[in-house]
Amino acid sequence: MAARKALNSEDVLHCVFSEFSTDKFDYQRDDPLHSESARRGVLAQSACVCKAFRDIALPVLWTHLHNLAPFFRLLSTCKTVQETYLGPRALDEGPVPQEELKRLRYYGALIRSVAWNNRATPKTPGFYDYIEGSSLKQLRRLVGDAPDPLLPNLDILSWKLTLTVDPASLSILMSPNLKTLQMDSVYDRGEWQPLLEQLLLMSLPTASGLEHLSLKFNGYYSELRLSSELTRPISGLCSLRSLVLLFPTHNTWNEIRLDVVVDALQLLAPLTRLERLEFRPGHIIAGSTVPPPGSQRDVLFPNLQQLKFHVISCGPSGRILLQTLRAPSLRHLEAIYEYRDNAELKGAFAVTARCFPNLQSFWSRISHDDEGDHTWDDWLSPLTEVISPLLSMRSVEILVMPGGLRPEFTVGDADIDAISAAWSHLRVLNLAGFPPPMPTDEVEWEDIE
Repeated sequence: MAARKALNSEDVLHCVFSEFSTDKFDYQRDDPLHSESARRGVLAQSACVCKAFRDIALPVLWTHLHNLAPFFRLLSTCKTVQETYLGPRALDEGPVPQEELKRLRYYGALIRSVAWNNRATPKTPGFYDYIEGSSLKQLRRLVGDAPDPLLPNLDILSWKLTLTVDPASLSILMSPNLKTLQMDSVYDRGEWQPLLEQLLLMSLPTASGLEHLSLKFNGYYSELRLSSELTRPISGLCSLRSLVLLFPTHNTWNEIRLDVVVDALQLLAPLTRLERLEFRPGHIIAGSTVPPPGSQRDVLFPNLQQLKFHVISCGPSGRILLQTLRAPSLRHLEAIYEYRDNAELKGAFAVTARCFPNLQSFWSRISHDDEGDHTWDDWLSPLTEVISPLLSMRSVEILVMPGGLRPEFTVGDADIDAISAAWSHLRVLNLAGFPPPMPTDEVEWEDIE
């Protein structure tokens, strides 16, 4: 009797069925429901038991999806393209009964998140189920130009682009309620640049309430780079608080002039609410009309709190980029500084200190350019010789600067004393990997291995 009363409680049922949600699945645990399909199967079977179970189990079943394959399978025209372990599906051309379209909208209203769960390592072939990008065009034809969004309550959308996707069709998945949009691409050669530019131009106006946008393209064959055509549609997202722009830097296909990068960034000035920026525009080369340092007077992002550079040159191009993104409001900076000699690295740190004077957390790696000028006078010099400009930032509380596998600076008592004197509020200091200073006695370099 007690068990029956408990099952009559919606709160109890919700707690029970929530444990079967696919977003909680973790392959690393000893979980008897070792696949997404097993968890979804339990929820689907429970929804058929009674109305009380159905009303709780169905929302849990549809709230979080790893991809839209289950949603497309609601249509009778959804077929398997080829019988492989990847199991791609596509929509055939042909009519669909109105009842199926009504069912599609009913379940579409339950979906809150479409995002890959990195913890859920697949064990069954069905986990790889996905939809061909070309099927969006067919779905758009079936749905028509209805004023109501197909996924009106969607908060998070993660989409892997393929060259077959129709740029105008992705907008049917968008709505003003969408808060997070993540995009990356498959590893395939092709005309990615015009595809992504058209896709953003046609899709982003529908997602006017977007707060987090991530464009991550790391593939060797993704011939993409930052451009004004990419940032212009993004500039209309006035609610945006987090922006990730990562493009490959592997080869000449991704080369981009510095003046093009600066122009593209300046188009983002309407994003006054932006708080976090992760940035890698491509392989930057010198442009014909590089703006001189200090030529941009206004702060581009007045509320920027976090900034991450994957790699930034310590030369003139990197310094101009730092000045373009200067923000007195910045609290956290993470960057890999690539330098040719100690003077260049020290100069980049000086620009950093001027552009971000109120920095509280600084995570950095320093990487020597093997093609740069290198003298024995630079080798194993005290770390404070190059980071001395940073000591003017009195608000620093966290400094993480590991030495790496081939450290080129030393850290001794004098360095620690200088850091402690400059940063009285320091809470975390990580200089792991830097060796102590060399002995004061004269040592022959050839004797050091």
